[in-house]
Amino acid sequence: MRVCDAQNSVYNGLCGMEWYRYLRAMWMIGGELLQIYDDRISDPERSLIMATLDLVRSVAESENVPTESSGRARDLDTEWERVIDEADGKVTSGQWNMQMVFGMLASEVAGDVPPHFAAERVNLALTKRFRERLRTDGRPNIRVLDPVEEIDDESPMALTLGRARRIVTGAARVPTAMRDPAAVRDQVFAT
Repeated sequence: MRVCDAQNSVYNGLCGMEWYRYLRAMWMIGGELLQIYDDRISDPERSLIMATLDLVRSVAESENVPTESSGRARDLDTEWERVIDEADGKVTSGQWNMQMVFGMLASEVAGDVPPHFAAERVNLALTKRFRERLRTDGRPNIRVLDPVEEIDDESPMALTLGRARRIVTGAARVPTAMRDPAAVRDQVFAT
């Protein structure tokens, strides 16, 4: 698999979707991120992730952002800003980008940033976990990315990017009447 092509497919697919359909895809991507970083997430952070995913699911399903949801999104965004500020330099770049995805989603629902804003961090959150190489002193190495990098189709990163691509293409194809992200996920991974 060529990494850049897979990342472009995920990003362009997310940005090309109608916003509520995009939120359904992002709810599924959020579940993937939760699995990828599960061993690094504290209980308070997990609660914040689950609250954000619940909000995204509710808005995606109703295709409406009532005042209550907008206010809840602002509260979540404030919490994410605190978590991200506290984590800066203390977590890996992958986990930091994962936090950014959830914080940006909350900002989107609050209406404080443009739609599809969180899509810009998705690929970094999906791939950075698999690119970590610790130095002997425990700090991450800086890695220059190869724009023509190819990875084995069965590698963990390729499987993760493949699932993300499947989510994006599947969410784009489900009938418009299917609004619950969990039902969309079941449909996407049914075959």
